[in-house]
Amino acid sequence: MPSRYSNPDNPLAELLLKPNSRAPRVSLLARRGLIRCRRHVMRRGDRLDKIAAVTLGNANYWWIIAACSDIGFAPQVPPGIEIKVPIDLNEVISALGF
Repeated sequence: MPSRYSNPDNPLAELLLKPNSRAPRVSLLARRGLIRCRRHVMRRGDRLDKIAAVTLGNANYWWIIAACSDIGFAPQVPPGIEIKVPIDLNEVISALGF
């Protein structure tokens, strides 16, 4: 039985469920432009996990947005803060060398 955190459309995406070891690299790759991101200004009610669910296909990837945005591990970010949301999860996976 697959895990509820599985992504059957992209099995490599499960490798992204280990944020502690990968967040610093994701942050560096985003700063260097190797992970393309769009900008999003947080509004009232926005949460990184909700944004990740919509844009990356899995709420558990909220940490990828946090790492790209250099905001640490804070799933709730105050309104008005600009964050960076990766455009393509496959690009994140590829940039990490998987």
